[in-house]
Amino acid sequence: MKPSKKALEEAISQKKTLGKYFFDEATQAFFTDVEIVLVIKKVGKKLYKAQSYFFDGYEIWVEEQKLFFEGDEAEAKEKAVSNWNKEPEMFMSYPIIYTNICCEVSS
Repeated sequence: MKPSKKALEEAISQKKTLGKYFFDEATQAFFTDVEIVLVIKKVGKKLYKAQSYFFDGYEIWVEEQKLFFEGDEAEAKEKAVSNWNKEPEMFMSYPIIYTNICCEVSS
């Protein structure tokens, strides 16, 4: 028997203490509006590299990862944002979908 929506939401609230997470029974996924700000840096003509991100205000560096996004600034930002949920984080075999994501270019 699968856990109830309430049990799933209680379980994730114990593990994920920043933000609120809601389980959608129709899609069988968790959703959250935790603020994520991706930071990319221009490294070439029409080439941007992931530099860091802010997760609910906490900065996390991703220098060791080789994430590149091609295109002009607007295209690179769009690709970075869509990449975030491409392979979603899982909790109890259910995906976590982040809905409040934006991207900035560092100077």
